[in-house]
Amino acid sequence: MTRTLFCTGQGIGNVIMATPAIKASAKISGSPVDLYLAPTPKTVKLKELFFDQRFVRRIRQFPEQMFEDRYDYIIVTSNFSRTAILEGRRNVIRLERIPPGIREEDSNIELVRKIGYRGRTPDPFVVKVPMKGKRIFRPSVGIHPGCKEKWRRIKAWPGFQRLAGSLSRDGIKVWVFIGTEELRFFNRDDWPADASVVSGLELPQVAWLAGKMDAFVAGDSGLLHLAGAAGTRTVGIFGSTDPERSLPRGAVLVRSNPILPCQPCYYRLKNDLNCERSPDCEVAPCLLAVSQKQVESSVRLVLDKGGNRRRKRKGGK
Repeated sequence: MTRTLFCTGQGIGNVIMATPAIKASAKISGSPVDLYLAPTPKTVKLKELFFDQRFVRRIRQFPEQMFEDRYDYIIVTSNFSRTAILEGRRNVIRLERIPPGIREEDSNIELVRKIGYRGRTPDPFVVKVPMKGKRIFRPSVGIHPGCKEKWRRIKAWPGFQRLAGSLSRDGIKVWVFIGTEELRFFNRDDWPADASVVSGLELPQVAWLAGKMDAFVAGDSGLLHLAGAAGTRTVGIFGSTDPERSLPRGAVLVRSNPILPCQPCYYRLKNDLNCERSPDCEVAPCLLAVSQKQVESSVRLVLDKGGNRRRKRKGGK
């Protein structure tokens, strides 16, 4: 039995894309691993979402806690930013950057293969807490229209309200998932009167509800990954970011057709998150080029194929 510490990024999507490797680490170690999440207001909430005791023994949140135990391996993903606290530590296994064309989830698994893992990539996991008395109508489609404010120009597709209206008129129940950071941009009057707004829940409850949807559509956001990890078929709208790196496994991809020559640009922009093609635009051209017809046909394709209840793969327990 070996002791492993796993260090990853702070975003919901980053941690979810690390959970297959966390599962694999627990399997190869013979016991749950310790998970380090840097202490921020966000990670305080994330603890409940990832504290699955089958795979995670405990969650560390302060540097001084990280080395109270002796670890046989310290696995560090490419998006872990607090690398200075690991200086001088032995048995650190890390990836400086993800090579082009490689999914983040797969790059994380490769780290675990360095300590002997030989199995297939497990499914991601999140902790789900049921909401008593919540009635789910069929079919139901979850929509997450937002993202962090600083990324809105290059990640938030502007057609979600029209999509919701079209689905609602066809008798499809629409659930609009809104994060606390997105509430000030949300206008209830822009959405169908019969749509349900989901906000203010704890993340494990959001995971449970997202997992009850027949389809879930969003931009490249943490909730897109959350819904996929909860077992729902997802439709991902990608503009500036790279689907080859961060599209959830099994998701239907929607992007501009043809692809613009500047796509993807997100990982080149660094701290300047204005569109490099049209710096003064409210919405990046790569998102404006995505039509409602593209997105709606993808959502209906998922519903026609049976929507939710993605079959568990053997080895993905």
